[in-house]
Amino acid sequence: MLTEQDMLRISEEEKFRLQIRNELEQKNKNKAISFLNTPLGIFFLSSVLLSGMTWAYTTYTNYLTNKKESNRMYYEVSNRCFQVRKMDSICNSDDLSKIRSALFGYSNVENYALYREYSSWTLKALALELWEDESNQTKSAASEHTDILIHYYQILKNNPIADGVYQLPDKEQKEFKSFSEDIHGMSLGDSKVIWPK
Repeated sequence: MLTEQDMLRISEEEKFRLQIRNELEQKNKNKAISFLNTPLGIFFLSSVLLSGMTWAYTTYTNYLTNKKESNRMYYEVSNRCFQVRKMDSICNSDDLSKIRSALFGYSNVENYALYREYSSWTLKALALELWEDESNQTKSAASEHTDILIHYYQILKNNPIADGVYQLPDKEQKEFKSFSEDIHGMSLGDSKVIWPK
């Protein structure tokens, strides 16, 4: 059993230990702050930390710019796909011209492009640029799909049913409808990239 004198002595030792621990923690905090006031600390703050923050900001703004550009291309491809889908019905000369332009690029006279910088681009070039970071299988599928659309356009162009009126033959029209329904929302190759609706 401890005597009262032993208990008092132990209590005083514990108070002293706590006081020493608090003083050491204060000194460590002050050392960290005082380091920042040294030439080496100022160098660290001004060059290393500032450079890191500048790099992070530049990387983030580049990401936002690329994302915006990618969205613009996606909307342009969507707009062109909308024009191309007109092949599944009877088309007049104006519709045929819009389909041709959607596939092969717009002239300066007629410009239905959403964004002027893409007006001269072909649908295939837009698709390949949009999915440039994807696998070769994805790019190959996008290229193949645009080639199929061009094939149907050639058939449509060579099948007038009257003066200035065009329609795909029944067999090709059914195939095109099936293809155009399948292609929208279809993933390309091994990626999750899809054709716009």
